[in-house]
Amino acid sequence: MQTFTGGYTNKLIGCSMNPDDVVLVRIYGKKSELTINREREIKATVVLNSNDCAAPIFCRFENGLAYGFVSGTAVNLELAQKPAIQRYFFVLVLF
Repeated sequence: MQTFTGGYTNKLIGCSMNPDDVVLVRIYGKKSELTINREREIKATVVLNSNDCAAPIFCRFENGLAYGFVSGTAVNLELAQKPAIQRYFFVLVLF
């Protein structure tokens, strides 16, 4: 198990038996639902996962969720300008 730091509102714990099989448990920060629409976040993640662009959500609970981990690269300005990436941003805007 590893606790990740650097988030603004959530607590994130990674659990794994090996590097290829990681489950992340996110515990929502106090009152973070006032600025983050959790239902829209879940819907967007499901859509992205169905397009192989996000990890699956394994379960939800009252103040968080457990989901998989997909290795990748954070989107920067250069990457965001590529048409293939922009279509996923458009999908997210729909939610």
